[in-house]
Amino acid sequence: SFEEDPNAYGEYRDTCMALNTQLVEEIEASRGFSQIVITGHNGHLMKGEALSYGENPLGQKLLEHYGNEYFVIGTEFYHADVNIHTANTWGEEYERKNHYFCSGDLVAAQAQYQKDGMFYLNFSEVMTILKP
Repeated sequence: SFEEDPNAYGEYRDTCMALNTQLVEEIEASRGFSQIVITGHNGHLMKGEALSYGENPLGQKLLEHYGNEYFVIGTEFYHADVNIHTANTWGEEYERKNHYFCSGDLVAAQAQYQKDGMFYLNFSEVMTILKP
């Protein structure tokens, strides 16, 4: 039961996302395309540990399946208003509603000062700056 084991829900959710991604890749391959692009929250897609997304999140599953052919570009938000399932509500108490989030990501917060509220970081240049 997801109600008794919230981690089981995360594992199931990310397993389904991985299977959907593989299905889309197979469909596109049958059409002659060799690559797909998917979007998702960086916590789901990132390579490596993302324990708040379960022990084996989507990114780990994709890395195991695609190896080095899997490329990730991380994204983040600063303010977000989303309609999602309210945590810890199941069965007759199930609830979906609008939830507002404000990220603690200071880099994402800088987007408000950029044209159209968007920008990107060239990590090869950032890493050059950070080297001692």
